[in-house]
Amino acid sequence: MMWGRSLLIDKFIMSVIVLLIIGIVVFKAESNADEQWKEYYDGNRSTFYYDKKSLHYPYKGNQNIIAVWTKTIPSKYITHNQERIGYFSDLIYINCEEVKYRRTEMLIHSYSGEIINRQTVRSTYYTIDPENEAEALYKRVCP
Repeated sequence: MMWGRSLLIDKFIMSVIVLLIIGIVVFKAESNADEQWKEYYDGNRSTFYYDKKSLHYPYKGNQNIIAVWTKTIPSKYITHNQERIGYFSDLIYINCEEVKYRRTEMLIHSYSGEIINRQTVRSTYYTIDPENEAEALYKRVCP
């Protein structure tokens, strides 16, 4: 009788250890994924992040313009075509020398992360005003 109970306890302990290891692996993978996105501005209605791995110079020979993907997570529940929005992502070009920016691509992601709308934009550069998310991004990515 005693040996059967001991075997049951050993199996239980092994199960707990396996679950802990799986939990640690999953947590570590999720935390590494989050390292990709760095918060740069926390506003009243949204929190803004940039993808540090996406930083690049899109124009050969021009080190003044930097392109970067950003992610905007709204604070409130909002929808697009009756689907809950999880976040927005934008490809932003920043002219560091002229202190201007423009969006060239805008994506709307569902709460599960799927792209539910995509727009390519050929917008003009806008002046970066002080004390907003554009200035915060400029300060993070421009030398």
